[in-house]
Amino acid sequence: MKDRDTPGPPRPLSTSPLLSKLHQLSPSFLRCCFFSSSSSLLTSRSVVRDTQYHQHTILTYSYILLHIHDNAPAMITFLASKTNKYVAGPLLSVGLSLRFILGGGVIRPNRFLDAISFVPWAQRLVSIQIQDEFLRRQSVAKAKAREPSTFDKFVDQVWDRYLERVAPPPQQQHTLSSAARKRSPGNHNNPRLEDLEKCLRPALIPNERWVDVTRWMFNFSFLKWARLEYLSCKYGEDVTEALAKNHMLRAVISPSKVGGENAGEVLGMIFGGPSAESDIMRRVPPPMSLVRKALKIEGWSREKNTDAVCDRMKEIAHKLGGTVIQIPGSDALYPDIPIDADLSSLNLEEIIELAGGHVANLGPFNVLCERAGLYEFWTHEYCSALASYLLMRATGFGGDTVVVDIGAGDGMLTHFLRSALSDDKIQSRGGLRLGSRGRDDKPHKLRIPDIFATDDGSWSIVQREVVEKLSLEEAMAKYSGATSGISDQSQRKQLIIICSWMPMGEDWTAAMRSGGADEIILIGEADNGNCGHNWKTWGNPKFRDDEGDPACEGNQSSIEAPYVTDGWVRQDLDELSMLQYSRFDSKRSRNSMTVSFRRKKP
Repeated sequence: MKDRDTPGPPRPLSTSPLLSKLHQLSPSFLRCCFFSSSSSLLTSRSVVRDTQYHQHTILTYSYILLHIHDNAPAMITFLASKTNKYVAGPLLSVGLSLRFILGGGVIRPNRFLDAISFVPWAQRLVSIQIQDEFLRRQSVAKAKAREPSTFDKFVDQVWDRYLERVAPPPQQQHTLSSAARKRSPGNHNNPRLEDLEKCLRPALIPNERWVDVTRWMFNFSFLKWARLEYLSCKYGEDVTEALAKNHMLRAVISPSKVGGENAGEVLGMIFGGPSAESDIMRRVPPPMSLVRKALKIEGWSREKNTDAVCDRMKEIAHKLGGTVIQIPGSDALYPDIPIDADLSSLNLEEIIELAGGHVANLGPFNVLCERAGLYEFWTHEYCSALASYLLMRATGFGGDTVVVDIGAGDGMLTHFLRSALSDDKIQSRGGLRLGSRGRDDKPHKLRIPDIFATDDGSWSIVQREVVEKLSLEEAMAKYSGATSGISDQSQRKQLIIICSWMPMGEDWTAAMRSGGADEIILIGEADNGNCGHNWKTWGNPKFRDDEGDPACEGNQSSIEAPYVTDGWVRQDLDELSMLQYSRFDSKRSRNSMTVSFRRKKP
């Protein structure tokens, strides 16, 4: 039992009944009370002979001083939050303008210019301010819900009897103007989103004109932050609820260090849910039905429709008397808006969407992927289907097969595939799909491939399973050695490479093709997305770089994709693609695909 004389933890400043009542009094009234009581203390020995009254007064002031002393950190935090409320927005506005000027009107990635313009600092202050307001509301709600203590009741009685009539009326909470409510009719149900709009809007469009947006719309690091901050405010509580009720969702979440932040800590800090996981939870990926229901993606399109993703941007541009044009040499779109167009009728979501932030038609699923650093959300159905495909390819080959996941990150895809391949149902389904005869007209013998995971560690992703630290070249050299240099084809091993979400603008497939791979399976956005090089990897001619390339001279229509020139063929695995969920999916379009590249048979 706790000792009566042992002091307990200090009461938070926001939940102290005494200080919460004192905060409602005006400063002049408090000063009068302090000086009058101090005078009575100094003269109490000569004027007031009542010892009991003297002791009571001293004890009262001692309690107040001790209470303030115990809550000093809370008071400092309180003052800092109040200061931040008036500094964050203006600092961000000035920083964005300064960053634009320092870059000569052109925004290119430059950490030094970002630092001296204080944009990252301002972003952090805004995030802290929004989070502080969110936690404050939670604290007030908990204080109202809890049973009042005896001391709370005593303070309330004293307040109601003696001090209520001298206190000013309670300060009304500041809300959005009527015009702002017309712009954002749903924000009044989401105080966190309302706080964000009050803070960000003056910084983003101080003059309510399109020219304000041109200062920062090409500052992609800032736009990425603004997009994530908006989505977190809008759907953050939905993610908290989903993670609390459905622990299987955490099977695909790893504490990865992407962009300098620990995703596991971010999940716990932003969403209020623990990032820890049990060994049982992480062994099985969640089923698609659970993902759809928990993260509210039921009814989302399962077809890839790139044009539909930009429909909302086109609608907003047309509303302002502008249009959306395609940047030459790519599929990227750019809003062509009159420079003096009035933006007062747009809400924060429409402003970010028009600037290229793509926040429309998203939901809690996208927020979870962004915060957890996920690009592909593994499900039980997809991993089982991919394992069946690998089993079919291995058994159809007739010899041994080695599967290597290059750029494996945390290694969970490899783990899920191994678990699926050990399932009797997967093995029987793989054998049935193959038929009864092999390439030598003999009955098939089920051959389970060996699967390995490799990663060079450049993204500092925390490994949850065994992942060999090998670069692309090192991995190809190690595992292609078992497949080459063997004259007897019946003794050689088949090498299948898996790569999920190859870094944007980079092409690893050329090294894979020349390194001895028999098949390459790419997972992620294809042809015009964020995975690999859209020409060198996927063969999309819109992204071909003609400058200085002798292969591009002459007849342009006769130019072959690099993988075709190397003697490979492409096959889109549509059955697998229909089972995928990825970071950039939306209500209007599915983005991720699974594509196989194979050597042409002689």
